Amino acid sequence: MLINEKDPHWVFSIPHKNKKTIASVIDFLDKNQQYFYFDEKVLYFLYKATYLTDINLLNEAECFLIRASEMTENKKYLSLIYAQLGMVYTKNNKTDLAIKYYIDAKTLFDSNMNYVRSLYICSNIAIAYIYSEAYKEAIHACEECMSIAKRLGMNKIIMISAYNLSYIYMLIGEYEKVNTHVLVSLQNGEPENGIYFHSAYAYYKLGMVDSCKYWIEEGRSKLLKTENLMSYSYDYLESQLEQSYGKSIDILKNIIGAKDFDESFDEQDRRFFVKELMEVCKTTKRFDLMSEYYLEL
Repeated sequence: MLINEKDPHWVFSIPHKNKKTIASVIDFLDKNQQYFYFDEKVLYFLYKATYLTDINLLNEAECFLIRASEMTENKKYLSLIYAQLGMVYTKNNKTDLAIKYYIDAKTLFDSNMNYVRSLYICSNIAIAYIYSEAYKEAIHACEECMSIAKRLGMNKIIMISAYNLSYIYMLIGEYEKVNTHVLVSLQNGEPENGIYFHSAYAYYKLGMVDSCKYWIEEGRSKLLKTENLMSYSYDYLESQLEQSYGKSIDILKNIIGAKDFDESFDEQDRRFFVKELMEVCKTTKRFDLMSEYYLEL
């Protein structure tokens, strides 16, 4: 529930609504790349790498981005390439490299006085910290980003930063702080549906059943047809409220093992649900399942 195509966390991304047709576009470009001018080929590599990143073919994406970076000295192109490399290394849990390339991208954006993209990069750095479970650093980066965004009146950045803070506090178990940031995020835009799950989960953990049910219903009412992960996530919370632990286990196994969720479901989300499965297995003394999934944490 952190990285999603609708969230402008990333500086360069293919719109979610085009995912079903983009492969055919890539195929067409592949077949015609010999006709590209030099700059067009650099942009083609960047575009293809973005697509590969979105479908989690990270090593292939990295190769295209490195090739693109070696082909140009254009600062605008390089800033986008470095930003995308930051994303690739974030998703590949190579935080040091991710932050290095994000800083390189930010430096170039600043030199071109593109301060909006520069601020998005600050948000991306926070996400890199979240992926590496460096939550203290992630909180600091989000708060700094939000502070600058408030001074500049950039509501979208405030929305993203508050969304990510709600996610971090959910992960580290500081549930009282989750809803505060959920409300700030909702007041500053239309965040991803995961924002409702953050609140519902926090209230579930706090034992506030009515509040949990309220946020589940809010989230369900705004689900898109393609958001299978979020639908199953709400199913899971409802089964926990009912103490239907067998049902909870089935739902979690379905989430963890599924191959057909959209590209926004990544290893960060998968680890969260594996941890949830461990908790349910501990409650129900399903030590056989615990041993099966333990190594996936």
